[in-house]
Amino acid sequence: TQSENELQRLLLFRAGAFERVAVPLSLVARLEEFPRSAIEQAGGRHVVQYRSRILPLISLRSVLESGRTEQELTADPLQVVVFNDGDRSIGVVVDQILDVAEEAITVRQKSTRHGLLGSAVVGKQVTDIVDLNQVLQTAEVWLQGSHREAGGKKVMIADASAFSRGLIRCSLDMAGYRILEATNLDEAIH
Repeated sequence: TQSENELQRLLLFRAGAFERVAVPLSLVARLEEFPRSAIEQAGGRHVVQYRSRILPLISLRSVLESGRTEQELTADPLQVVVFNDGDRSIGVVVDQILDVAEEAITVRQKSTRHGLLGSAVVGKQVTDIVDLNQVLQTAEVWLQGSHREAGGKKVMIADASAFSRGLIRCSLDMAGYRILEATNLDEAIH
């Protein structure tokens, strides 16, 4: 538990057997719907042509339920949460986008399930929080550093990339840390 609950904006969605899953909205670049007919194969993976690029797609359901990404994408249209980091992008396919919530997370419980940081009460309902680092590693698109866990301490994240800070913040926040952020060393010192 945290004594100083900060408001967080979370995107809520469904993925397979997981009826209420969330990711910090600050990490989301766009929400898209793609017709099933637009899905193609490249390098043995599902992809879609997106903004003059090839966007790799990963099914969140397959990550959470089995840790594999081979599951067929059969919905039409597909609901996709797009994440960007510089010139890299990935589309995470979800079953249904539900809502955006803005509130303090009040109760937390860590998870040992692959792809989840843990659970929290959001909007008076228990919600699973996605471990985006694990999802992206499973997709083998972006490789992020390993998680370091401890609790009850204040931590400063100093990184020029708001996306990178958001990934790290999400993991540390669920572990119970109080987070301070800075975009560079000078800002961190002051």
